[in-house]
Amino acid sequence: MRAPRPVVLAAAAAFAAVGLASAQRPPAETAALAFLALWGVLLSAVDLRVRRLPDALVRPAYPVALALLGGTALTVPHGRSAFLGALVGMACLWAFYWLLWFVYPAGMGWGDVKLSGLVGLYLGWAGPGPAVSGAFAAFLASSCVGLVLVLLGRAGRRTELPFGPFMVGGALAVLLLGDPLAPLTGWDGRG
Repeated sequence: MRAPRPVVLAAAAAFAAVGLASAQRPPAETAALAFLALWGVLLSAVDLRVRRLPDALVRPAYPVALALLGGTALTVPHGRSAFLGALVGMACLWAFYWLLWFVYPAGMGWGDVKLSGLVGLYLGWAGPGPAVSGAFAAFLASSCVGLVLVLLGRAGRRTELPFGPFMVGGALAVLLLGDPLAPLTGWDGRG
């Protein structure tokens, strides 16, 4: 069975973006980001199609991401603190999404909670500022898309949008383009 053409094109575009944005990154970090890009495209495609983030795809991503970032931690000067930040980011973002789900389960899917730890792992690697910015970017982008769909008459107030693509997109945008809130927060990553 072949992957649908839009998924293949999205994966190619994500790989190209990682390659372009990773000129100054160590190869191990680029490989870790490439995994997030590839797996993120796959998860986004599934979420868009069936409105689910299946355990069979989310769970195996954790050990792979941990191994890739753990290996990267051994090759970069700030590796230990970055890996600790990644673990903290994973726990904090998962707890935040769990709280949102717990308070209002109809507004947040359990699949989004499961994915949040993976996204938090990568964002936490970059630092606390990028973790906040990546999470904020997901909510901002989904709100903007929802508003446009409502204005176009293609959605209503109760229309559910799959949130996984926004989570992955927000994380990749911050990781590849930089933290737009860094000048305001003073958190400039590891540099």
